Formats: sequence, structure tokens, C-alpha cells
Amino acid sequence: MRAVRPRRRKLDPGWYAKSAAAHQKRQRKQAEERAARRTPPAGDVTIISADGTIRVEPALVGRHLRAVVKERPPISAKLRHDVLGRDGYSCRYCGYDGPVLEIEHVVPIAKGGATNLSNLVAACGPCNRKKGTAVWKPNPLPRRRRRASPLRS
Repeated sequence: MRAVRPRRRKLDPGWYAKSAAAHQKRQRKQAEERAARRTPPAGDVTIISADGTIRVEPALVGRHLRAVVKERPPISAKLRHDVLGRDGYSCRYCGYDGPVLEIEHVVPIAKGGATNLSNLVAACGPCNRKKGTAVWKPNPLPRRRRRASPLRS
């Protein structure tokens, strides 16, 4: 008969072998060095406010700058689903009804377009790339036929 194997000891979460911990430390240090090489030295920036006061502050760089720059929020899953359902899961420009469609702004955000249902359409990749920041008029939606009401007797 086979001998019973001893249970392996449980390790604390976050525990690493000495070599793994040293490896992580080296990785972290190398990443910081790479980031330091990528980040250009920044000088001072002169800020003139609306009331005419002038002040000089150090320029923001790297992660500090990214924290200030406002990024556009992504299109919500509900809005994406509503747009695809409205457009019948097909491209509004060419009619392609393949599995991969993109949600596209009719009036691009770069030209002041909003992210709302009336400014979004479903588009295939080639149409979306070809359009770029131009304003195209999408094909009209097909008219929905009313269901015939059941005959009453």
C-alpha cells in the first residue's frame, strides 16, 4: 500500500520565496528607471489667471499630468445595447450585419458631438475608419410595420 503523503504547510497570503521577492524588487526598480528615462525634464510654467495675476509653478509630468487631464468616459453597456437594438445589429452606412460592430458618433466629439442616443449609430470597422472625423448622414432606419391586431369575433 502507498504511504500517506504529509500535508503541505499553508503559506501566508502575500508570502514569496526570497528569490521571488528579490525578483519583484528588481522588476519594480527597473520599471521606475524606465519611467525616469521616458519622462523628459520639465521646467517651470508661467500661469496667467483671468484676474491678471501671474505665478510660476513647476510643470506637471508623467502620472501627475495624467491625473489632471480629463478623459472621456466610455459608452455605457446599456447605451451600446440600445444603439445596436435600434439599428437592427447592422451598419447604418453600408448595411453590414456581421458579428463585430462599433458604436460610432455621427457628429464626432472632436467637432462638438455628444454621446447620446441621437448622435450614436452602429458602424462596421471599415466605415468607421473611412468616416474619420467627417460628418456623414447615416441611412434612415427602416420603418417598423405595425403588427396586425387579432380578429375579434
